[in-house]
Amino acid sequence: MEKIPTATDILQKHVPNRYPKENPWKQAMIEFAKLHVEAALKEVVENVEINDYDEHGQYSPDVDRDSILNSYPLDKIK
Repeated sequence: MEKIPTATDILQKHVPNRYPKENPWKQAMIEFAKLHVEAALKEVVENVEINDYDEHGQYSPDVDRDSILNSYPLDKIK
């Protein structure tokens, strides 16, 4: 999987030599991203379409909603 840039990487790319490693902008970006990831995952859970049958024609309507909500750990947002 391709490396996802951190908040620090983004700040240093767009405003080089202006922001140190730890700063309030970085924390704000991280919090913003976490809120949007959580909201997106909740939307998926609320709008998931369930196919009643699997590829073998077997009745299999089970969707583990927690697996969707936990599919992208928020500690990956840095």
